[in-house]
Amino acid sequence: MSTDSKFDITDRSQASSEILHRWYENVGLSYKNIARELSSALKDDIKEDTLKGWCNGREIRAQDEKLRGARVVGLVRWFLREQKHRGWNIVSQDDLQRFMNLYSDILPVYKGQLRRILFFYEYEKGLVNFYAYKNWRQLFSDLAGFFFVYDAFWTIRATSKYCMELIGLKEEDMEKWDYWHRMTSRIGQKTKLQEGSNLRNLRGPYSKEYYTLQVLRFRQSLQAHKHENEERYSALIGALSKSSEFDNLWNSTVVDSTALLTHAPVTFFSSDDTLTVYLEMAMPIPETDNYTLGAWMPTDSLSFEYLADLRRRIDASTKYSRDVYFIEDYANTFDSRAKLILDVP
Repeated sequence: MSTDSKFDITDRSQASSEILHRWYENVGLSYKNIARELSSALKDDIKEDTLKGWCNGREIRAQDEKLRGARVVGLVRWFLREQKHRGWNIVSQDDLQRFMNLYSDILPVYKGQLRRILFFYEYEKGLVNFYAYKNWRQLFSDLAGFFFVYDAFWTIRATSKYCMELIGLKEEDMEKWDYWHRMTSRIGQKTKLQEGSNLRNLRGPYSKEYYTLQVLRFRQSLQAHKHENEERYSALIGALSKSSEFDNLWNSTVVDSTALLTHAPVTFFSSDDTLTVYLEMAMPIPETDNYTLGAWMPTDSLSFEYLADLRRRIDASTKYSRDVYFIEDYANTFDSRAKLILDVP
């Protein structure tokens, strides 16, 4: 089940009316009868001429957004009810999906109602199963949020365009191996721990506290898994230790289980001069080689609003060539040493 826009909606009025006119013809009732039944179901005075307009070149409108959303949902429900009652196909799956996408700007509660309608439409036809098995790559590709995946050695296996925008990462840096490790993530010429790096500046006055805790968590993960690949462990520590900033943090920290359980809110002093605050969530991914799904969870209403606005802006832009990125897609840009460190073929 998908609610993402896959259709051209440059002329919403024409596209919407074509679908509604098709449903109208399929149902075989007069505009007068349909308008009367809709008015009763919605407790809204739907005139016959209004319905004719919706089926002949006009998009669905109303005096306010609440009524507009109710009308969109009400029309879909009515035609699907008639389909069930009459026993023949009135509303096709493609038309239903397209109609939903055309009205993707209605209030969230009505978008949620349309999503529920689509779910049961597809569920009854055996087309959707939320509990069907998906491998982690399929699952991650279906997620639309501020998520990333990393392994026990803290190589980033996958990231999303939303995470990249929130943090400030860039596509052009993906061909460098250190972009793909959580202790070295790169923007331009500087990696995260270097003084003056954009990533270090992202933490504001709390960079020392944040990176100290991060190194502690990194050490704990390595300590539990380094025996699985000693060669990779040695190559990774050797590469990371070339950074004096990392070396100082590594040598000044001792694994302390109490400290590692502390997950303080993470401050984002972003380049647009905003301050937002998140929790970094970490969830093991079953049936993987100790992969973890990371997620940024807002801690307050402002941060929620900021992420929602960021998502809208990115979805409307062409800044990113993909929705999600997997490290294997860049493997041919790494030398043999980097491939060993990152565990890519």
